[in-house]
Amino acid sequence: MQPILSIPRLIAIRAIICIAILGVAATVLLLLASTKPKPKPADPSANTRSVSVFAAHPVPVQRQWRGFATVEAMDKANVPTRVSASVHFLPTDIVEGKPVSAGQLIAQLDDSDFIRQVQIATEQLAELDAQLTQIQIDQESLSKKNQLDKENVGISQAELNRVEELFTKGAATQSDYDQAQRNVITAQRTLISTEQQLASLGPSRRQLHARRTGQESSVQLAKLNQSRCRITSPLDGVLESVQIELGENLRAGDQVARVVNLKRMEAALRLPASARPYIAEGDHITLTTANHRQFTWVGRAARIAPTDDPATRTTAVYVEIEQDARNTQILIPGVFVEGTITANASQKRSVVPRQSIKNDRILIAKDGKITSQRVSIDFLLQQSFPQIGLPHQHWAVLHESLAPGTLVVVVPSQSLLDGQSVKPLMGQNVAQTPTK
Repeated sequence: MQPILSIPRLIAIRAIICIAILGVAATVLLLLASTKPKPKPADPSANTRSVSVFAAHPVPVQRQWRGFATVEAMDKANVPTRVSASVHFLPTDIVEGKPVSAGQLIAQLDDSDFIRQVQIATEQLAELDAQLTQIQIDQESLSKKNQLDKENVGISQAELNRVEELFTKGAATQSDYDQAQRNVITAQRTLISTEQQLASLGPSRRQLHARRTGQESSVQLAKLNQSRCRITSPLDGVLESVQIELGENLRAGDQVARVVNLKRMEAALRLPASARPYIAEGDHITLTTANHRQFTWVGRAARIAPTDDPATRTTAVYVEIEQDARNTQILIPGVFVEGTITANASQKRSVVPRQSIKNDRILIAKDGKITSQRVSIDFLLQQSFPQIGLPHQHWAVLHESLAPGTLVVVVPSQSLLDGQSVKPLMGQNVAQTPTK
């Protein structure tokens, strides 16, 4: 049997093993510390960031105002029916989107009732003409009869004078004298009756003339209603809508179609009221659509509203655009457009790209350090400035004037802080990362 070690001896052996392990660990630590490489001094340029900048200097600018409007056709027409009738004929090419010319047939209504009205009115007019002719004949006959009656009165009066002379001499009786007087009275009575009949022809003629004039109007109205059954286009253009069908009964005033002409368009552009002193009739205005900004149209300010809208603080400028309807890139009614008007006068101002302003501040690179500067925008521009050397189209005109040659960061970043070292690169779009 092996002898059993005592407890104090076991504790001593374990302590020696632990001390040996600690000694080996300390030796390894000292060996690693003595052999580690010495660090090189850090290069300050390693933390310098490259930023894209441009040299700001005053440039001539012309103030711009922008507004929005919906385009409408200046030449447009709703084509109604002016009589009550049914649709008798509808051309096959009368459909929405088809071009039409002025006077082209859109629909033919049933005009049989109006043809009959023309015939009846014409016959009544002929009857009145016959009555006027009869009055003319009666007037000629009564005029001759009146002349004869006047001669008869003269003869009767002469006979009465002879009988009266004979009666005075006793050569004629009282009976002869009375008979001569009755003959004069009878002749005068006949003359008065003829003159009365002749005088009554005047009012009758005027009455017939008045009736004839009214009947002529009835004939013209019947013919007009007959012609109104032929519905034609009032202008050259394109059919926007056709709202009737063959055989449909229409009432006077019902809309048949709508025609628009795309050659002349108008947009009631709503501009800020502050632009009123700077705009005038005849100024050129550029229009762009929201979905096709590569397409532009140039119009002119034809009219300016005399009052401002107090609710929106805007004024309306009516822009007219003339275009060739055969082109594919044309304005059409209902399009929502943005209009830009440029003032004629120019002045030198400091401008920066709109993206260079963040939280009303711009970043300036000065002596290799970043410095932020608060700025305020006077107005915005949409144009190019080749003299600045950036391809941007959207610029902000500042109230403040920047010193010529000031290096402004093109795209500010949240990681760029005041006092940070940077390496400015003129007119380049560089990544905002530390150089390696």
